[in-house]
Amino acid sequence: MAVLKVGSFPGLVPRATARGMGGAGAQVSHNLLQTSADFRPLLGDSQVATCPAGVQSLYRMMRDANGVIQQGDSTGWITSPEARRYVRGQINDDATERTVVFSRDGKQAPQMTTVAGDFRLLGVPAPAKPAVKLNETSQFTAEDARTWLSGTMVPAVVKAIQTATKPVNQVTGRITAGKPRAGAYEMFGLTQSTTEQWFGELTMTLADAKDKGLNVTGTSGFQSGANWVIRLMCLPFWGELDTTVLAAELRKIESPKDGTQVFSDAQITTLVQEFGKFLDPADTSIKSYRDQMDVVVRKFKKAIDEAVRASAAAARPTEPTKPTVPEFVPDYSGETMSMTRAPEWIAYDAAMAQYRKDLRAWEDQKTGSATQNTDSVAVIQECQKEATRLTSTVIEAEYLKRMNNLQTYIQDWASGKSLSKKDDPNGLLDVDPDRIIEDRFYLVTFKTDRGEESAPSEVTDVLQVDQNDTVNVQRPPVPAGRNILTWCVYRSATGNVAASWRLVDEVVITQGLFVDKVPSSMLGQQCPSMTWAEPPLRRDPKSAATIKPPKGEDPYLRDGVAMPNGIVAAFLDNFVAFCVPYRPFAWPVEFQITTDTPIVGLGVFGQSLFVGTRAHPYIISGSSSGSMTSVKLSQEQACVSADSIVSADGGGVLYASPDGLCLANASGVQVISEALWAREDWQRLNPSSIVAICQDSVYYFWCDGGTFALDFKAMRLGTVDLPRGPVHKDYITDAVYVAQAGAVMKLFSQGRRTGRYKTGIMLLAAQAPLAWVQVEGEQSPAAPATIRWLGEGQLRHTKQLSSVEPKRMPPGRWREHVLEIEGESRVASVVMAGTTEELRNV
Repeated sequence: MAVLKVGSFPGLVPRATARGMGGAGAQVSHNLLQTSADFRPLLGDSQVATCPAGVQSLYRMMRDANGVIQQGDSTGWITSPEARRYVRGQINDDATERTVVFSRDGKQAPQMTTVAGDFRLLGVPAPAKPAVKLNETSQFTAEDARTWLSGTMVPAVVKAIQTATKPVNQVTGRITAGKPRAGAYEMFGLTQSTTEQWFGELTMTLADAKDKGLNVTGTSGFQSGANWVIRLMCLPFWGELDTTVLAAELRKIESPKDGTQVFSDAQITTLVQEFGKFLDPADTSIKSYRDQMDVVVRKFKKAIDEAVRASAAAARPTEPTKPTVPEFVPDYSGETMSMTRAPEWIAYDAAMAQYRKDLRAWEDQKTGSATQNTDSVAVIQECQKEATRLTSTVIEAEYLKRMNNLQTYIQDWASGKSLSKKDDPNGLLDVDPDRIIEDRFYLVTFKTDRGEESAPSEVTDVLQVDQNDTVNVQRPPVPAGRNILTWCVYRSATGNVAASWRLVDEVVITQGLFVDKVPSSMLGQQCPSMTWAEPPLRRDPKSAATIKPPKGEDPYLRDGVAMPNGIVAAFLDNFVAFCVPYRPFAWPVEFQITTDTPIVGLGVFGQSLFVGTRAHPYIISGSSSGSMTSVKLSQEQACVSADSIVSADGGGVLYASPDGLCLANASGVQVISEALWAREDWQRLNPSSIVAICQDSVYYFWCDGGTFALDFKAMRLGTVDLPRGPVHKDYITDAVYVAQAGAVMKLFSQGRRTGRYKTGIMLLAAQAPLAWVQVEGEQSPAAPATIRWLGEGQLRHTKQLSSVEPKRMPPGRWREHVLEIEGESRVASVVMAGTTEELRNV
């Protein structure tokens, strides 16, 4: 009674013997999918493109020349006769797919390529120290403008007003259009004196004046021929501003900076109106005085009129004329003649009686009129006194005060005006900024046609620059063949070498001289590339040259890898360098981390970088190039092959050490292959020759000892027939490609490989016959499963099965059994039993 079953198809165990592994291992597990517990042959390979024979590197661009994602996998291939590492730059919206190219051996400088197929050196060389020259500028500052305003412009405006004011003397200029300029609002019957024009005069006959009692000296009257003249000082002087002349005079005032007209025509119109108000007798500021003068003149005229009316109403009665006939005449009408008064005399007597009555009445009236005229004279005198005060000490004094204070008025007016046209569109002058002297330094950078900016040049010598001065900045020599398109000029922002550097301007590279006239307020962004050096290289410190030459035949950065957040890392000798995030052309010295032994290769998992050295590995972690921290792992598991380093599914990095295949992560290093290979078995593979790729949790690796496939999670090992050559894993197609013999082969893409599996030696308790075999699988007549049965080390029988039906086996009794399965079909299990009943019970 005996049963043999192969159901889980465990992998190879090189460190175990065939007898020792029994059914727990395989002597052969070839071309099988190691992540499957079944006998499952791998897919075959297909050619997708051609390539030159003998290439040493293979890479595929994600986009085509138009920046469109590649469709299919027959295009976009880049090959090289040198061993290279390609790292796609993580650049925002980069349709050109800028890709960094490192030589694997460090014998060539790093390059950058794009979908256009152009290769150029990585990085941008820093310019040499630029030459600078100070240009001192003649300036007209606000301080100069204020001096000019008070010393030149104000007197010029005063002179313009004085020139435009008429008349120029105080004799004339008291009446305009028959009305006082600054006195009462009307003349009220007065006429201007022809000799003393500040008087208004009323003229009457001398007889009338005497008759009316107005010819008294207290009325300031005087005799002029047969007339009597009474005066009133009611015509104050007030100059008249000729606006046409003033406008013309204002136009003559020139800017001290450029000789142009200071005031615009619009400003002159406004100024003429404004200055006109200052000297306008109708202005509200003297209205109260003119109102008072108007009252005085009216009162003066009324007093004289009332005196005249009073005298005219009381004319002296006329004495009757005596008759010329005899007073008495004979009367013969009676008996006797008598003498009687003549009628003329009787009438005369009656007229005289009336005359005497009228005379007494007139004399009484005259006494009252005299009293009234005396009052009028008092009013006239009062008016003359008040009018004199208003004229000379108020109105004319106000005018003279204004004219005498014209300088102060214009000075006050000017102090309220904006000087600079830059500060105010209505400003008077083009004023340069104030003199501010600063210590200034310059530096420059180069920028490529892709916007890649170099590290800055050496800082210039200090210049003491006024903000109104200009500075000539001479562009340094431009290196040939580096695609430099522009150069950027920066200057110190606070007059200190350690201060921030602000952009002055970006200048086309063909312009060799830049004149800096940019004010500090208009400076641009800070220089972002202060530390953006070219990729580091090993230089000869013993060289006498200013710029040390490369040292050795392999002085360049190599074996770059892409990390998250736009970081590219690479190494040289015993230090790792990191680029500026998202700027793979910039490699600051500050972003370098040193190890204690030479570095072999790099790998990435999560946000961490695995650094394989010739001794202890390192884990460097960080979200940004400037915040990386390094941890030296305690396990002394050196990396013997840079090509063996791959990122492991699930976290960590797989790599070959002298002791076996290692898994490194933040927790440390574990030799995961110890159960499969003893160290001497592993060494026979020559682990330094390993080239590996990870696909679907299987670590495929080529080495001198063969080609292997390891499910590093289940630790199931097998061998596989794979083309040998430079390998590329494409994350867009999720496929692995190998260049071999002029062809680019896509692995595991079509057809089916022929799988082969051979168990270890399975022992029965005693020799027993095994008469039946059954294969549970997908075999068919087109793809049968071939079973080979070895007993006691000898091939006993070979059978092809094209169905799951049990088949008879030839007779024979053996204790040691080995089963070998070969085919393209998937097989779940193989069972051999002595009887059909045993077969059914399995």
